[in-house]
Amino acid sequence: MALAVSLYGLVMWWTHQSDQALIWSTLHLEVLATAALLCSVNYVLRGWRWQRWMVLYQRPLPFLQALRFYVAGFVFTPTPGNVGEAVRGMLPAAQPLSVNESWSIYAAERLADVMALGLLALPALLLLFSGFPQTAWGTWGTWGAWDVWILLAAFSALVLGLWMLRPVIWTLINSMGQKLFPKVKAVIDQACRCLMSGSPVWATSTLVAWGCQGAALWYLCRDAQIQLDLITCIGFYALAMIGGALSLLPAGLGGMELILTSLLVAHGADVAAAAQVTVLIRLLTLWLAVALGGVCFLYSSLIQKDIRLT
Repeated sequence: MALAVSLYGLVMWWTHQSDQALIWSTLHLEVLATAALLCSVNYVLRGWRWQRWMVLYQRPLPFLQALRFYVAGFVFTPTPGNVGEAVRGMLPAAQPLSVNESWSIYAAERLADVMALGLLALPALLLLFSGFPQTAWGTWGTWGAWDVWILLAAFSALVLGLWMLRPVIWTLINSMGQKLFPKVKAVIDQACRCLMSGSPVWATSTLVAWGCQGAALWYLCRDAQIQLDLITCIGFYALAMIGGALSLLPAGLGGMELILTSLLVAHGADVAAAAQVTVLIRLLTLWLAVALGGVCFLYSSLIQKDIRLT
């Protein structure tokens, strides 16, 4: 956390050397409050999803208590690949999940998030492929509208084909997993149990959850005079989140910020403004969650005493 704060402070100092004024001086309080509210919707919807999946393991929890447990798990977000969040199901003092059960819900969460972010990132990918100049990206710059629609149709056909062949694919995975990785297979089996339960509901809530954080980025960009439409902004945020996750760095630190800043600059934003908006959205989407998680963790462990510390 100290390293991240130092990095953000260095970015603020560097961007302050340019001719652009810091957006902090012109940031409206209602804009910041609205962006924080949109980010909070993400936590609420994902907490509701976690509560539904806890019921599958005979661990029904009142919504507010489940939400408090879920947010408390954000204390462990700044870990490589966010794997620290896998202990969330083992936190409740009454009837905690086993290690395998907690890992299975964590795996289901990550798979659901990646699928939602991938879908949200698709419009931005199409924009990048069809809009970057030919000198930088070879033949990509020559793509027209029909090429983009053909790519979208091919992608949709691929997804549909994989969905229709899922029984065969799952049988192959089962047979290989049973021989090579029995413990991993057990976790995957239980994760798929979560994903197969009420899939339209959790899929919709996950899309809305991550879309809200992308909308928060768009709201900040609009206030910083960065001209981006809502769909593009959500797509850029989703791409940056996926890139940060693939880096396997703690909470994607560094990777996510670099990708998002680069995407904003490539779309015409000033470097200083893009860097400052990126830092601000990370403060709201990552460090706000960690801070809220710390409050919920301390409240649950010291006052309510319904979270176990061992």
